[in-house]
Amino acid sequence: MSIIYICKRDLADKEELLSSFEKERPDTVMEDGLKNLRIGLRSIMDIKKLFEEVLHFGIIGVINTLLGFFLIMVFYNVLHLNYWVASATSYVIGSVFSYFANKKLTFKVQENSREYVIKFALNIAICYLLAYGVARPLVRSVLSEYSQTIIENVAIVMGTGIFIVLNFIGQKFFVFKGKDKNIVSSQNGMESK
Repeated sequence: MSIIYICKRDLADKEELLSSFEKERPDTVMEDGLKNLRIGLRSIMDIKKLFEEVLHFGIIGVINTLLGFFLIMVFYNVLHLNYWVASATSYVIGSVFSYFANKKLTFKVQENSREYVIKFALNIAICYLLAYGVARPLVRSVLSEYSQTIIENVAIVMGTGIFIVLNFIGQKFFVFKGKDKNIVSSQNGMESK
């Protein structure tokens, strides 16, 4: 027997098996195909939604970061407030802007809820303490031979970067998490009809 004959016979057997399966249960094959197509499309839509959220969060973040960075530098270098007071004051002001902009534009939450405000404030506080609490000692250990002003300015820049990443994760998966569940459950309800 030749290899070509074996391959052709194997292919014919598979086609015959598939054909008999489709004859026996054509509706199941079609339903499974549609189900897999829905899952694939939902995955693509989830990726697109995440990309849009990251893009909106980034645009709002750039505006907010420029505002916050300007304020923190003025508070620290011009008004000579200490590191923690300067950065905290800046973040309180920026957080008010960030809450409303991200709620409406990034995560598209329309309802007003005290729960969102509390979760947002908690998220900001945790991200702030982690970001600046890590940045300052880390920069101090690396740049120990520099002046306190340089160390704290570099720590402010590093803390800002850490804060941005932690803040997006916190808003996406903690603050506005329930909003995504409502969308998914309503989509699932539509599919079952």
